[in-house]
Amino acid sequence: MPAPEQNKPASSHHAFLGHFPIISACTFLSRILGLARDVLWTAYFGATLASSAWVTAWTVPNVFRALFGEGAVNSAMVPTFTESLARRTPEETQKLYAVTFTAMLVTLGAITVVIEAALGVAWLACGFEGKNRLLVIYAAAMMPYMPLICIAGYFMAVLNARKHFFAPAFMPAILNIVWIAAILLFRRFPVEQAVLWIALSTLAAGLVQVLFQVPFARRQGWRPGLDFDFAYPPFRQILLLLAPVLLGSAVIEINVLVNRSLAFYAVPYEGAPACLFFADRLVQIPMAMVGLAISTAVLPALSLHATMGDTGEFRKTLGAAVRTTMFLVIPAAIGLIALADPMVQVFFQRGKFDAEAAHRTAWVIRLYGLGLWAQSGIFVLLRAFYALKDTKTPVRISIATVALNLALNLSVVWFLGEKGLALSTAVCAMAQFVVLYLLLRKRLARIEGHETLTSALKTLAASLLMGAAAFAAWYYLWPAHGGTLLRIGALAAIVIGSTAIFLGVAAMLEIKEMKRILDAVARRKA
Repeated sequence: MPAPEQNKPASSHHAFLGHFPIISACTFLSRILGLARDVLWTAYFGATLASSAWVTAWTVPNVFRALFGEGAVNSAMVPTFTESLARRTPEETQKLYAVTFTAMLVTLGAITVVIEAALGVAWLACGFEGKNRLLVIYAAAMMPYMPLICIAGYFMAVLNARKHFFAPAFMPAILNIVWIAAILLFRRFPVEQAVLWIALSTLAAGLVQVLFQVPFARRQGWRPGLDFDFAYPPFRQILLLLAPVLLGSAVIEINVLVNRSLAFYAVPYEGAPACLFFADRLVQIPMAMVGLAISTAVLPALSLHATMGDTGEFRKTLGAAVRTTMFLVIPAAIGLIALADPMVQVFFQRGKFDAEAAHRTAWVIRLYGLGLWAQSGIFVLLRAFYALKDTKTPVRISIATVALNLALNLSVVWFLGEKGLALSTAVCAMAQFVVLYLLLRKRLARIEGHETLTSALKTLAASLLMGAAAFAAWYYLWPAHGGTLLRIGALAAIVIGSTAIFLGVAAMLEIKEMKRILDAVARRKA
C-alpha cells in the first residue's frame, strides 16, 4: 500500500476556516482592484455602445473560463487530485497531473483555433456593421485569453488539492492590475479603439496568471511534462466527473450570455448591459469574498472526508461552511440594498456614466442583493456534491433553474428592462439553493438544518437593524453637493458605523459563527 502524500484531516469541522482568511484577503484585494478598474472604466468609457459591446463580448471567453478554468474542471479535478494524494504514490500523482495538463492543452488549443476561424469567416462573409461589428472585433481579440486562464485554472486545482490557496487566490488580481494599466495607457484614444487595446491586454494578463502559479506548484511537488495516456484510470475518473459538470456549467454560462444579449438587444436603453455588468461587479465583491472563498477552502476537506468515508465529519463540515457563509453574506446583502445609491454615486457616477445610468445600476444592485445569500450558498452546496463525486444531480437542478430563469426573463424584460433580468436571477438563485439543500439533507440524513436556520434568522435580525441604520444615515446625512472625497468619507463612516451595529447585535444574540471566525483569524496569526 503506497504511503499517502497527505494526512487525514484535522478533527475539527471548522478547520477550513484556517484557510478562509488568506483566500478572502486575496479575493478582497482583487475585487478592490476590480472596483478601481470599473471606476476608471465608467469615467472614461461610461455606458456607451462600445462599453456594452465589450461587456457582451467578454462573456464569450468568460463562458469557457467557467467551463474549463477555475469552474467546472476545477471542481472535477480537486476531488480526484485529493484522492490521488491520499491513496496513490507520488509518481502516479505526477502522471495524473501530466495527462490532465496535456488533455487541456490539446482541447483548449483546438477550440480556440475553431472559434477564431469562425469569427473570421463571419467577418468576411457578413461585413458586420454597428453593434455586431464591435462584438466580433472584441470577441476575436479576447478569445486567446481563454486557453491561458483555463491553464491557470489547472494550476489552481493542483495547488488547492495540496491545500495551498495563496497563489490561486491572488491570481485574479493580476488581470485587474493589467486592465487598470491598460485603461490609463489608452484612455485618451477614441473609445472604440481604446476598448480594443484593453481587450488585447487581457492576453498579457492571462500569460502572467499562468506563470505566476508555476513556481508555487513546483514547490508543492508538481513537475512539468506531457503525457498522452488519456486512458489512465484516474484521468478517466476526472472525465466521468467532468461531463455532467461541463453540461451544467455550460447551461448556466449560456444563460448568462442570453441575459446579456437580451439586455443588449431587447432593452431600448443602450447602456443596459453596462448597468448589469457594473452592478454585478459590486455584488460580486461579497459573493467572491464569502461564497467563493469558503467553498474553495472547504472543498479539499470535504473531498478528503468523502474519500475516507467519514460521513459524520463531512456533515458537520458542510453545516459549518453554510452557517459561516450565511453569517457573512446576509449583512453584506442588506448593506448593498440599503446603500446602493450612494455606492453607485461614489464609484461610478462621473464622466460618461450619467445620473440615469447610476439610477438604473442602483436598482439592479438592490434586486441582485435579494438573492445574494442564495448565490453564495450555492457555491458551498455544489462543492459538497462534487466532493461526493456526484456531478449529475447539480446538472439536473441547473438545467431546471436556467429554464425557469429564461421563462422569467422573457416575461419581465419587456416592461422591467434590466431590472427584470436582475430580479429573475435572484428568484432563480433562491429556488436553486433550496432544492440543492433539501437534496443534500436527504442524502446525508441531516446537515444541521435547525442550527443553520437559527443562526441565519439571528443574522438576518442583526442585519436588518444594521441596514435600517445605514439607510437612515444616508437619507438624512448624505452630503448632496459635496465632492468625491467628502462622499467617500461619508460612505466609509456609514459602513463602519453600521458594521459596528451589526457586530454589537450579533454579540448580544450570541451568534456562534462570529466567535469561530475570530478564533480562526487569531489562530492564523499565531
